[in-house]
Amino acid sequence: INDDTQTLIRLTNVCHSWREFLLSTPLFWQHFVLYGRKNAPVVRFWNPQKLDVWHERADFAFRVLTINCDIPQRVQSLYECYHGWASLAELRFCVDEHVPALPESAALELTNLKTLRVAFRNREESNVDMWELARINCPNLQTLEVEGLFSSIYFPTAPHLKTLVFRLQSASSACAFTVHSALTQYRHSLDKLSITGPFAGSLAVSDPVVVMPNLRTLRLRVDGEKWLEVLKLECVERVHIESSLIDGAWMYHWATQRDAQRSLREFRLSDCHVKE
Repeated sequence: INDDTQTLIRLTNVCHSWREFLLSTPLFWQHFVLYGRKNAPVVRFWNPQKLDVWHERADFAFRVLTINCDIPQRVQSLYECYHGWASLAELRFCVDEHVPALPESAALELTNLKTLRVAFRNREESNVDMWELARINCPNLQTLEVEGLFSSIYFPTAPHLKTLVFRLQSASSACAFTVHSALTQYRHSLDKLSITGPFAGSLAVSDPVVVMPNLRTLRLRVDGEKWLEVLKLECVERVHIESSLIDGAWMYHWATQRDAQRSLREFRLSDCHVKE
C-alpha cells in the first residue's frame, strides 16, 4: 500500500471479502496522510470526520502521520481534531514555510516517536523560525531528516538521536549555521551523519570544532576539508566523501591519522577531481 489514502479506499470496494479483511485489520490504517496543494487542479476534500473514521479503523493508534499539505487552515484543523499523538512512531512534514508546524496552543507530546522527517517545498529560501521543532517533546527520537530550503530551525531535544540527515537545497551561511547548530546539539549521541544535496558542495563552515565521540558513519557531499576540520571524530569507522574540492595530500594525511587510531574501516572518495 503506498502513501495515497485513496488506494486503500479503492481496495475496500473490490469485493465483500476484501472489505471485511481490510476493515478488520488496523495495520492497514495506521498511516494517515493529510494532503492538499493550493495549486493542484483538484484539491480533495478533507474534514475531521474522515480523520475520526481512519483513526477508529487504526484501532485508535496511528503509527505514521504524513502532513503533505500547503493549506494552513487544513493543517491547523488536524492539530485541533487529532488527539492520538502519543502513539506515533513516525511523523512526516512535507510543506512550505506558511504552514504551521505545531498547534498554536501547546507543544506536542510524542513520547513514542522514533523518526521525524521535515521537507520544505518552498521555492525561495525564507526564514522559517515558526518551525519551532523544539516544542515537540520526543525523548525517544532516533532519526531526524531535514530536506529543502530553510534558514533556521529550532530542533527538538532528543538525547537518544542516532541518525541525522540533511538534504540541502541551499548553500547560504544561515543554512550552514543551522546545520552546525544541530551537530553541536546532538554531538554526544549521533552514530550516523549525512549531509548531501545539489548545493551541499559549496556549503561553507567556519564555526568552532564539534567533538563527536560516538559517530561511526559519516557521509559528506560538501567541501570535505573544511567539514573534516570542524568535526572532531574520535571513533569514526566509515567515511564517504563526494566532492570536487579535495586536496589529495591533506585527505591522505587525515585518513592515515584515523587509521592510526585503529577505528577507520572504510574510506571512500567519489565524483571528485583530486588536486595535484
